[in-house]
Amino acid sequence: MNLPIGAYGLIIAVCGLIALASGVWLVLRARDIARLTSKPDNDVTAGRARKPAVDKAVVRVMLAIMILSSIVALGLFAAIAAGAIDSSDTRTDPYAQRP
Repeated sequence: MNLPIGAYGLIIAVCGLIALASGVWLVLRARDIARLTSKPDNDVTAGRARKPAVDKAVVRVMLAIMILSSIVALGLFAAIAAGAIDSSDTRTDPYAQRP
């Protein structure tokens, strides 16, 4: 991909913020996550007094969003750090440092 220098950092930052926000959302609804994964022999149970705050499908979607955004952010960061992806702007920039 040929993107400007700041675009890769912006993509990583947006994916990181999405992962952070969905992670906080999931932590605040830990009871619903316990209810989603509940089995009779679990050590951690959801509790008995409250009814679910959100539907199980919403919890699954938020969990998938957090996992996928984390994978994208870390994968893109690893590809940039390994040198597999670079910016076309640095090739022609006379002020960019080169080894």
